[in-house]
Formats: sequence, C-alpha cells, structure tokens
Amino acid sequence: MNKYIAKYVSAGLLAIAMALPLTSCSDDDDMTNDVPGTSELIVMNDVSTFNFRYNDETSQTLAFSTNQCWRIAVEDESLSWIRFSKISGKEGDNQSVTIEVDPLTPESPDARTTSFKLIAGDKEETFNVLQSQMDAIVIPHPEQYQNLVYNEQTIDVDVVTNVDDYTVDIAYAQEGPEGWLSVIQSKATHEEKIHLHVAANLARTGREATLTIKSNSSDASTSVKIAQEGKPDPMIQITNKSEFTEILNKAGGEYIITYRTVEIPDLEIVPILNPTGDWAKVDTKEEGKIKVSVQANTGRSARTITLKLSSKSQPELADEITLTQDLDRSITLDANHSLQKMIADMGLLPPILKKLKSKVNCRRTTGHYSRKWLLPRT
Repeated sequence: MNKYIAKYVSAGLLAIAMALPLTSCSDDDDMTNDVPGTSELIVMNDVSTFNFRYNDETSQTLAFSTNQCWRIAVEDESLSWIRFSKISGKEGDNQSVTIEVDPLTPESPDARTTSFKLIAGDKEETFNVLQSQMDAIVIPHPEQYQNLVYNEQTIDVDVVTNVDDYTVDIAYAQEGPEGWLSVIQSKATHEEKIHLHVAANLARTGREATLTIKSNSSDASTSVKIAQEGKPDPMIQITNKSEFTEILNKAGGEYIITYRTVEIPDLEIVPILNPTGDWAKVDTKEEGKIKVSVQANTGRSARTITLKLSSKSQPELADEITLTQDLDRSITLDANHSLQKMIADMGLLPPILKKLKSKVNCRRTTGHYSRKWLLPRT
C-alpha cells in the first residue's frame, strides 16, 4: 500500500477505534467483551520511550502479551506524523505493533513528541514517542555578504545551528583568483559566527567565492556566496552642479557644494575669486561638503567664484564649478547725473546706442525726469 495512503488509513482506523465502546475488541461478531477474570498485560520492551532520529525511516516494534482485548489510544488523535500497524486486537501472546514516523523537513526542523497508551481490560501502559530535531545550519541574511567593498577587512558570518560539530570550506569562482578569503576559525561547537579575513581586491574587477558549512555528523549543510567588488577608478565629482544653474542673488548668502571622491588621498580645493577680495569665504571642514559664504554685491558688475577640486599628485583628476553673483542693478539719479553715462558704466548700453547723445531734464519741484535721445549728425 502506498506510504501516504497507509498513513491516512491508519489515522482513520485510529479515530474509529477511539469511537468504539471500551468493551469491544473489534467489529467482528465473534469477539466478545473483555475476558472475565484478572486482566494481564505483559510488555516485552525494555524501555517506555521510542526514539527516532529526524530523518529516520525505520520502524520500531511494541511487543506484548495480554489476556484481554486491547487498543491503542494516542494523546493527540490529530497527529499525522506517527503511524501504527494496528490500533486494536484480540487477546493473545507475542503480539506486536509496528510504529513509524515521518522524517522532519527543513520547513519543520524542530523536535516533536507525543505519547500513547496500550490499554487491555483494566490494565494500561503509557509510552512516549520522541523524534529528535533535524540537524540544521542556517545563515541568516546571506545577501549582506554579496557586496563587500574592495578594502581589506574582517567579516563575521552569522550562523544559526543545532549541529554539535561542523567544518567550513571555501570554493572560489573558476574565472577568479584564489586565496583571498581565509577562515580565522574553521571548526566550532555551537559557534554563532564564522570569522573571515578578506584581502584587499586591487583588481578593477570583482570576485566571488562560496562558503559552505557542513555538519561532521550528518548531511546538514548550507552555503553562502561572498562577493567583493573590484577597486574602483580614482575620481572626483561635484554632485550638485544642477542646483547652481541660476545666478546667485546679489544679497549673498550661504551655499553648500557637495562632492564625492574615490581613491583620492590628496584632495585639494582651490577657490578662485573674480574680482579678487574677501567677498566670498570657503569652509571645507566637513568631508564631502564645501560651504561658500558670499557677501552682498553692491557693485555695478557681476562677480564669480570658481571652486576647483583636484588631486595634488594627479592634477588631471579634477572637477570644478563656477558660481556667479548678480550685480547691483538699482539706479540713483540726481539733477546733474548723466543717465547715458551711468548705463554705459554698467555695461548695459548697446553698442549702437553709444553713438547717441542723451539729455536728462530734471524738474526739481516734482522730481520727475524726462529723457530725450538725440541722433548724432551725420
């Protein structure tokens, strides 16, 4: 009979047996109630606990003799992982019941136990069934070991296990180098971490290895991929240039320039002011940020500050940004001021109008001005 069909048949028979009156051995018409007289139940097993391993597919036998009808009553009738070859019978010597359990699975690795009673007349014996927990080795969050930086480092691989003794093996990818991983501790008992030394990867390409943890006493094992990135190319990059496409307000203020570097141990930041002076100050105390403080511009021309970031030893590795501050566009006139000259001084007079003559008439009483452009004689 199929193993799984037999399991369900056994479970059904068990339920039927529990529903029968205690005075009946079976459904046979020939069977009578318990035999009159003193009940006898002799168990031939030396122990009262049947121990099974987590992957045990063998069976164990309960042997007994009795002068009464007998039956088996399980503590939890809903259990499906334990099976009995018979759950009731007539009186007789040298009787036997075969007990089997299902193997544990990785989804349900915990130990499990139950008990049952062998009842014959007014006699009964209690037995236990214990299945030991499955040997399990688990590495939680294996993804955290798959993107190591290229620098030399020591990492701890977390291990959750109930295995008493295990070993660690490392297999390197075929296309990559070997020996860049080394186990600081190769054998442990209930150790929670595997300590690994990771050498620096000076190549531009990444590399991979597979770490396998195996039980020395069972077939339990697990593996995790360890990947280390290659050494990146040196670079300097200002990361927020897009925030400074507009001209800065003439009122000034504080502005933050952000940057990132890779393998640039000798970064140099040089501010270039045009015009020169102390109208802008640069603070580079915080790594990855440059704070630029700009004073208000009261002059008649725009001004710029250029920040150049470069490597002292490799000046070709560089990036820069230029900030432009708006000029003071306000105009103040008095009765003797030439509007044309003021506009020309500000650089706003179109070339064709530089040949024009302007005249500004001021009426002191009203403060209103009138402007008349006179074309030059040809």
